[in-house]
Amino acid sequence: MKKVFTIATALVLSFQLSYGQGVKQFWTTTFEDQYPDVAGLIISFDSVGNNFQKRHEFLSPPPAIPLSLNYYNGKFYSIVGEVGNFIEYDPLTNQRDTIGQLAGSEIAIPVFNAMTMKDGVFYGVSSRSIDEVNINKGYIYTLDPATHEFTIKYERTEDLPTDAMIEKNGKWYGLCWGSIFEWNPINNEYTTKINFPNLPSFPEGDMVLWGDKFYGVWSSSWSEDTLYNGCLFEWDPVSNDFIVKYDFSIPEDGSGTLGKLVEMNGKLYGTTSRGGADDAGVLFEFDPAAISNGYSKKADLTPYNSGATRGLKASSAGNLYGYRNGAIFEWNSITGELSNKTELPLANTELLLVSAPVALPTPGNCENYPTVQVDQANNNRWIPITDSKGDVLAEIQPNENNLGTINVEAYIHNGTIRKDGQGHPYLDRNITITPQNTTITDPVELRLYITKAEFETLKADPASGITDISDLAIFKSTDACSGALITSALPIPTTYEDYEFGYVLKASVSSFSTFYFSNRTFEALPLQFIDFTAIQKGGDALLQWITENEVNTKDFAVEKSMDGVHFTSIGNVAAKNTTGKQSYNFTDKNIDQLNTGTVYYRLKQNDIDGNTDYSKTVSIRLSNAASLKLSPNPAGSVINLTYKKTTGNNAIVQIIDAGGKKVLEQRLSAQTANHKININALAKGVYLISVIDNGERLITRFVKQ
Repeated sequence: MKKVFTIATALVLSFQLSYGQGVKQFWTTTFEDQYPDVAGLIISFDSVGNNFQKRHEFLSPPPAIPLSLNYYNGKFYSIVGEVGNFIEYDPLTNQRDTIGQLAGSEIAIPVFNAMTMKDGVFYGVSSRSIDEVNINKGYIYTLDPATHEFTIKYERTEDLPTDAMIEKNGKWYGLCWGSIFEWNPINNEYTTKINFPNLPSFPEGDMVLWGDKFYGVWSSSWSEDTLYNGCLFEWDPVSNDFIVKYDFSIPEDGSGTLGKLVEMNGKLYGTTSRGGADDAGVLFEFDPAAISNGYSKKADLTPYNSGATRGLKASSAGNLYGYRNGAIFEWNSITGELSNKTELPLANTELLLVSAPVALPTPGNCENYPTVQVDQANNNRWIPITDSKGDVLAEIQPNENNLGTINVEAYIHNGTIRKDGQGHPYLDRNITITPQNTTITDPVELRLYITKAEFETLKADPASGITDISDLAIFKSTDACSGALITSALPIPTTYEDYEFGYVLKASVSSFSTFYFSNRTFEALPLQFIDFTAIQKGGDALLQWITENEVNTKDFAVEKSMDGVHFTSIGNVAAKNTTGKQSYNFTDKNIDQLNTGTVYYRLKQNDIDGNTDYSKTVSIRLSNAASLKLSPNPAGSVINLTYKKTTGNNAIVQIIDAGGKKVLEQRLSAQTANHKININALAKGVYLISVIDNGERLITRFVKQ
């Protein structure tokens, strides 16, 4: 080897917005000086809304600057500060926990992009550790995110590592400041594979595996006789051959390589920090399969996005995204256009591309989501429904239906698990989708997102009958968005898939409304009684009720009460037991002859299988009922009470203060309707006055001045 190089900063992989595989977001950490008492942030970037969101703050003091983010099973992991604390962050709950320390009581300085996931375990490197006696050059370690177990696997005495390791065929490989190393976790054997002469060099990146070989870049470094502006190299771990594939020696084509290469469509891409038209660097392409020079410049970077590139991402749509100098930029491989997307706080490390968390509406409210437009331009691809942070609620594949403007609402229930009229539990989430155009030619495909916590809450109710996510189905109703089921909801054919933050329920529909979730074995989520009324018609009571989508219903027992508590059956009406809305009526004769002021009614639904359910209770206030009037109100020392009686018995009047304490009680004479009540002894305030007569209670409010 004749040339010596320094390693560059990292470039990483892949961005996809939404093509039926979920919505993606960029995440990274920052060190932040714009906000008082904030040492760093976890932030996300939503390319749909072209904005970033502050997700979590690291307060100072003490110093707590987060380094690179790693992701596993719906949570983020990072190393914080120079003492190397491991933290676990849950984006759904915004909860951060310290789960370990890099080197116990020692001071361990972590590498920025330190960890790589393999088989559910993070493998990482630190750059050095210092105790009172020894100075070494760091560790190779593992961290199990499930058990939070941290294990030092190998204590380094060789060169300082620069970035994360890469696994190939059971062995791990990485770059150091002057070498390439191999570590075998089976026998804990560490081997220096390549030594780079003519140090010092200043590596800032790691390698990428393409085929059976590793590729990487080194930034400029001094050799014995010349200054190199960086190179792109190939290394074969089997033969140990190291080949310089391209020297960045032509300023117009870029120099000062910065960052890990990224693969897209069988080619490698990267950036430089200098060179190009504005001496701000270039974005380049390298074809490893090319027989001769596979390098070509694709775009000149501008001074605005010059500097170290962190987190170049490649999309399946053929776009590259990267972070430089406080902004995200985008390069379109088809048009060759380079554009700046949005400004970000100063990022510590490369961007991380992960699935978007499941959107969480404010509990207890029907929350509106940003509208989406479906027209000829996008009616044959998946369209995400996200909140203002870019978190995902649903996706729609219109299948060439021009749906126009789509309004979306969602409700999260935060009380006891909801149940329908027959005691069927259903999920604490419902989603309402309302398109502008309701004419649908071909069925529209839906992906509806729920959280694991919501599913586990439903599963925990024995009445749900749910043991696995495969038991869950989407139920469709004609409801508007509401906190509870209003009309019957019928199940639709549903499939599912696991999602990092929960589950995705999938279905095809030919119309939209509100979607609920419950056990697929339920024939419906019925609220049988859409309406139930009772009115006095002459001397009789006319009862009328409407049901919808009756399932397994035998008949309705009409029940009557004089006090609203004790009911007796007064007749039965056979059920029609069919889908759609059904109307019923029943007449209770001669209620005007009753010795009471109010009559109460309810319906008892009897099912064929023996189950029962009750309607709400309705009442009729008879035309001969008692009435209660007060004057004056507010009152001074005396209040005039006019009470029309229904019986000849003496009634009792009670006055109750605001604390619920009875402060006065006396009988009313049956000989007159007008009564004077002395309230001179009462303190100023608000009171309830109650007249009790033959089991009936009349209540009104007055103010004592």
